[in-house]
Amino acid sequence: MLSYGSKTEHYRAILCLFSFFAHYSGAKDSVRVVIYTDDYGFFNSFLASFQICYVKLSPTILDEMLGGTTYIHRRKIMVIMKTFEQYPGEKLFFIDSDTFFCSDPSSIFRSISPRLSIMHKDEYSFFDGLMLFTSFNQAEAPQAFIDFIETNSFHFSGQDQTINKYDHCWNSGVLGLDPEIAPLLTDVLKLTDQFYQHSKWFIAEQLAFSVVLTRQTQVMPCEEKVIHYWGKRQKLLMDGILEVELTKINSYANDQTTMCKLTKKLERLIRNDILKEQAVIAFSLKDWKYGMKRLIIAVINNPGNVGLLKELL
Repeated sequence: MLSYGSKTEHYRAILCLFSFFAHYSGAKDSVRVVIYTDDYGFFNSFLASFQICYVKLSPTILDEMLGGTTYIHRRKIMVIMKTFEQYPGEKLFFIDSDTFFCSDPSSIFRSISPRLSIMHKDEYSFFDGLMLFTSFNQAEAPQAFIDFIETNSFHFSGQDQTINKYDHCWNSGVLGLDPEIAPLLTDVLKLTDQFYQHSKWFIAEQLAFSVVLTRQTQVMPCEEKVIHYWGKRQKLLMDGILEVELTKINSYANDQTTMCKLTKKLERLIRNDILKEQAVIAFSLKDWKYGMKRLIIAVINNPGNVGLLKELL
């Protein structure tokens, strides 16, 4: 995990780790937990009873990870590369701080191989992403990205490659990687720098991981095991809850039953909020058919919730 800059990020990461320990059915001592952070003391105040490897991030190190750019998500690639260097031969499961486990991840851990990688979910083709961001009046970056990939050739994975607008963008909030994939991270870093330089699209590292991994491996989603609440309104929802629940979380960190119940409750909240958000966006764009579908699913998932229906209407 990578968590720096604010206690809000750290709170999210702590929930993620507690949810992992609650749901994971395998031997806990078979998993090495590594946290890259600028605030070891804060984490240790919650995780003292767990075996955690901490890597201290100083302002100088954080700056070096940017490689002379201003792209903060470049740091994700750097910590993954450093982890493979530190623990060669081990499978790696990187997870963003704004996530939590909602069921046992043992099966997805076992499935990681030189031929199969894990990402959170397949979100859209690059072209569909352009259409989506256009609907938010944010077309400039995705359009620049598509213009760049369709007028240039690339060299990665040891050969010349083409990328087009119908390639798919996978969400990189979760990355399950086999050690044989480690040499490809140099290509991911190079593509990230190129994509961001020519488009300024904030998901440049996600685009790079998607392009490289889908060409070299089968990519499997894990959205049924891991909730990734990357949306602004979902983060606000979760942060408000964590402020209230944090002391409770600390006191029942080793109570698997209670923690599993909490994550199931949070899963319902997040999934319902995403449905509401999708319906609201669809209605604002006058896409009545899609909006109604989202509304119906939300109501079916919450029978008897009159307040939800009123809010959507």
